[in-house]
Amino acid sequence: MGKNDPGTKIRKGFQLLDQRLAYSQIEIVRKLKHLNYDVSRASFNNVIRDKRVGGKTYRQILQGMEELLRLELGVEWDDQTGEYGKPLGSGWTPVTIEAPEAGTGGNAADIIFHADGRVAVAHKVAFMEQAQTEIIELGLRLNTFTESFTSLKSNEFMMPIRRLLNRGVNMKLYLIDPESNEALMYFNDRAKQQEEEAQGVDSIKKVLKKLSKIKAELYDQPYPGSIEVYLYKNVPYNNFLIIDPESIEGRMMVSHYLYGIRRADCPVVEFSKKSNRSLYRRYLASFTAMINNAKKYSL
Repeated sequence: MGKNDPGTKIRKGFQLLDQRLAYSQIEIVRKLKHLNYDVSRASFNNVIRDKRVGGKTYRQILQGMEELLRLELGVEWDDQTGEYGKPLGSGWTPVTIEAPEAGTGGNAADIIFHADGRVAVAHKVAFMEQAQTEIIELGLRLNTFTESFTSLKSNEFMMPIRRLLNRGVNMKLYLIDPESNEALMYFNDRAKQQEEEAQGVDSIKKVLKKLSKIKAELYDQPYPGSIEVYLYKNVPYNNFLIIDPESIEGRMMVSHYLYGIRRADCPVVEFSKKSNRSLYRRYLASFTAMINNAKKYSL
């Protein structure tokens, strides 16, 4: 076996975590499981003792080990030296991964259920203000988002958005394409229970015009951050509000569109990537599938 084979990398990773953070094998296995790498204590111990395990097990442990080292120590494997010594750079900040007892899974206490429906604007703004790099909202029309700029006081919505853009946070907004068959089908079906839904396609076109005016007003000065609008062509099942999706600090709000119920009255579930990684990944995969065919719309 060479200096860059999976077993060597795993053992050296364990040695580094033992030396720097005094982690035991059990603690590391629990942390790997919290990161959604299903590794058994026996398999991990076999690798550390240089006993052979299956190729899939090697890959699973190595991927988890490398992610743990990036998050907690800010280092990557250096093929030249055969050590974990390559720093991630000045942008790295340490993140301590929890090591819950076996079988506890995600932290249900960190899932917030808003049973009454759409959260208050102040709560939504506070949620978005946690973002470091990116805010994503996918909805049907994003009418509430758009109206918040004009119906609320500037310090309630407009100014917080300005501050986010000034911090370099990018915003991506996704609406259903009003010219798509999916939009027509969706609104026609919803109109069977709620007559006002029959005007859905026209309302999206009005929202796009409003967004264009809002962006022009916002960009009366240059900002490091940007606002981009995209149109997708899939039947929507829920609203997504996501901050920093690729970061360990990512958070998400999801509201499923219940048939026959006003979207404002549909319950909202709020959770974090750090505390509910498997759940977060599942919803992020759904969001990614939804925007697979999305096209950028020029405001």
